[in-house]
Amino acid sequence: MKKIAVGLGTLLILLSLNVEAFSLNLTPIGDATTWPGTPFRWMDIADKLYSNNYHATYTYQNATVTVEYDSTSTTFSGTLTATGLKPNFAYQMKLVGDPSKSVWTNEQLGYSGRWWRVQPNPGNSTDADYDNNKNNPDYIFQGYLLFDFFITDEQGSATINFTADSSFHVLWATPDSTGNGTGHRFRGPNDGPVRYYDFIASPDKNPYAYDADYGSAHVGVYAEWEPGRVLPEELILSNGTYDCQFILTEESFHQTGLGGNWAGAMGADILFAIEKTTTTTILPTTTTVIVTTSTTSTLPTTSILPTTTTTSVQPTTTTTMITTTTTALQTPSPPSNLAATAISSSQINLSWTDNSANETGFKIERATSSSGPFRQIATVGTNVKTYQNKGLKRNTTYYYQVRAYNTAGNSAYSNIASAITPRK
Repeated sequence: MKKIAVGLGTLLILLSLNVEAFSLNLTPIGDATTWPGTPFRWMDIADKLYSNNYHATYTYQNATVTVEYDSTSTTFSGTLTATGLKPNFAYQMKLVGDPSKSVWTNEQLGYSGRWWRVQPNPGNSTDADYDNNKNNPDYIFQGYLLFDFFITDEQGSATINFTADSSFHVLWATPDSTGNGTGHRFRGPNDGPVRYYDFIASPDKNPYAYDADYGSAHVGVYAEWEPGRVLPEELILSNGTYDCQFILTEESFHQTGLGGNWAGAMGADILFAIEKTTTTTILPTTTTVIVTTSTTSTLPTTSILPTTTTTSVQPTTTTTMITTTTTALQTPSPPSNLAATAISSSQINLSWTDNSANETGFKIERATSSSGPFRQIATVGTNVKTYQNKGLKRNTTYYYQVRAYNTAGNSAYSNIASAITPRK
């Protein structure tokens, strides 16, 4: 008699999701959630003018922008990668509805974000205006959600991980930013975090975009919370299939003329689904099967009698316990071993150890004193462990700290690292 033990193990079953990764290529668009014939912006985030040749020849046909995202998930998130956009430039990221394609999608985005009245009298609108006139054939409304933004580098490139979990109104520059101050404003208590950018606007960095050497620039940009909507990073899109557009809009910082007026830049149709999931755990079970075997008998002759094998299996009972669990996302572990190295009189390179497996990215903060105050100057994506801080002043000591973040919150800070830029 033999006993055979069969272990079924622990199975994690993810229900309801049919996830497929998609890649979306954006193309130049016309007016979107803005007035007809809106002019483009021809200056960077520090209000430094691009060259006349750049103004005359640049088009968004020059750019390549790809959005990678999951077709079905609990949130709309992904990664945007861009080259050939305007350098040192701010772009809003939006989901824009079209009532002729999906009234449900249009209303989800409008009630979560903002309304644009296409006709009559194009302009920003309200929930009340939409509710009162949505059934009037003379009115057309587009609902849209401004959920994030990014700044390009000196060559017009950018890579950003995004999640549509915020509802913003517009972008602003901080009062301590380089520039003329028209679009500068102090951050409000409910607004998104400030992201600081340091760059050099000169022909040495981009001879196509600049014909004047404007030198170093330091600009802080943040997104203003859309009043009456949920607070940043707390927006949860409703379950359903969203048929809309993914659009990049130029940020004008409330300027006019060469400062632009929130012109549509690039976009494409997008289709994705939001579905909440259930995680089911099957506890380990073991089944014991008892087998009894009788073998053949052969007589000492030239003939072999018929043989018979009988196997009997005793009835067994297996009990499987199924429980439904929800695991909350934990904040990431803090990075460590932060090191700062001066590469030149205007650049310090940072490196650190990534101790987390669930971060969305890292927030980099800087100060000119070890006791602070520290200001966030940049964010980098998942698994990135280095950063180049450019456009610094010579013969100056800079202090840095880094922390990881995800949708659950921020990690603790790394150690503080410092470096001094040389005199020459």
